[in-house]
Amino acid sequence: MKYQLRDHGWPIGQFTIPVGRIIDTDANDDFARLARGLNPPINAQPLNQATYDAMKQIYPAHRIITVPGADGINR
Repeated sequence: MKYQLRDHGWPIGQFTIPVGRIIDTDANDDFARLARGLNPPINAQPLNQATYDAMKQIYPAHRIITVPGADGINR
């Protein structure tokens, strides 16, 4: 999954992933390892269709910040 945190950071255990951070769970960085296996938080902007589809299964559609590509930025 690939998404960006909006509005506020995401506390996971003793760590907090900062707001604005793009998380790609296929990557091999510290934040990706922390988030791997967890559902994206409600303040995540999905950056691909797979993430959006997964979030639709977890949250009501009106609560998801936006659909992938809505901001015009190709990530």
